[in-house]
Amino acid sequence: MSLTPGVFSAAPVTANVFLSTVSVGPLVAQVTGSTGSTAVTWSVLEGSAGGSLSPGPTPMFIPSIFPGFYHAVATSVADPNVSAQVSVQRLAGVNLVPAAATLETGATLPFTVITNPVLTATVSASGGTFAAGPGPGQWLYTAPGAAGTYTITALSSIGTTATATVTVIPPVQVTVTPTTVTMTSGSSYPLAATVTGNANTDVTWTLQEGAAGGSISSGLADGNPVYTAPAAAGTYHLVATSVADPTRSAVLTVTVQAGDITINPPNPAILTGGTVAFQAFAAGNPAVVWSVPAGPAAGSVDSLGNYTAPGAPGSYVVLAAAGGLSASATVVVMTTNFSGDGKPFMNSADLAILADAWGSSPGMANWNPLCDLNQDGVVNDGDVTLFFTQFGGLP
Repeated sequence: MSLTPGVFSAAPVTANVFLSTVSVGPLVAQVTGSTGSTAVTWSVLEGSAGGSLSPGPTPMFIPSIFPGFYHAVATSVADPNVSAQVSVQRLAGVNLVPAAATLETGATLPFTVITNPVLTATVSASGGTFAAGPGPGQWLYTAPGAAGTYTITALSSIGTTATATVTVIPPVQVTVTPTTVTMTSGSSYPLAATVTGNANTDVTWTLQEGAAGGSISSGLADGNPVYTAPAAAGTYHLVATSVADPTRSAVLTVTVQAGDITINPPNPAILTGGTVAFQAFAAGNPAVVWSVPAGPAAGSVDSLGNYTAPGAPGSYVVLAAAGGLSASATVVVMTTNFSGDGKPFMNSADLAILADAWGSSPGMANWNPLCDLNQDGVVNDGDVTLFFTQFGGLP
């Protein structure tokens, strides 16, 4: 006797029942060598726990929903000692696709939960969140803000599970500080960029305006390249692109003036006792000599252009001389806070404003120039340090 479950033909026959398959069949039995009846009786070897058979001479076999091997048996009516069987494997009740993935913090990835149609499934994660996807069995996973390895679990309605592993990594970020610089035609500026989120911290520098925007040389002994401004005044953009992730970049905006010497920042405002790092640019890059014309009462400046404000508020002039030319910057030294509450010190109201501006630079939605206490073009740790030198406590 041979047995055929639909397209299957050999006896005994094995069929893999996948998650999308409810039944196998119709089953067809062929009895040969009998001079009597060619009929068969159908049964399930494992009894009711193994599944069920639909009525009729060519039944459909509906195996158990639980994973395992189950058998539909055809027994000859003419000779009950002769039989053949179909061996069916029911696969696990749930599966997750993909089984492994790598995501940046906060990124979203679709997962597909595959189940037997007679089952339902839920999903959970040891970190991150899920939202229902656009189609059946689809879920959108959003990675948490902390890097690490997380487990995604799909649980079927019969208690079977499937898991997937998600490795969450910090995003690659490129920053340049400051983000804007004013230079003189023909002067030079050493370029530096910071890359976080990857062991490879290298960047490539390009000029958005091409050769018309100046030139970038191989640079200093520390490996940082040097930008030389063009002769033509204008605004130019230097782009630092991560080598590890070329989709991530930062832009340094350079304003080139036709004058003889420029100072950055031109008119900063800082707190008493605070500091600001000045830079001077002159065509041909002659050595710069820094001074405070009004003397120690107006603060001090070192040979690198780092100015320290005095203890008294007011407006003070810092002078840069180079190649027989000079330029000045006016520093406004304040004792009042930036929340405008009239108190002569920083307090919790100012701290809230500083927190809102944290990490910002010009052009960003949360940029607040008052919070850039050291005037370096970004609100960061240096501003926090200066902030707490003026902190007076709660309102």
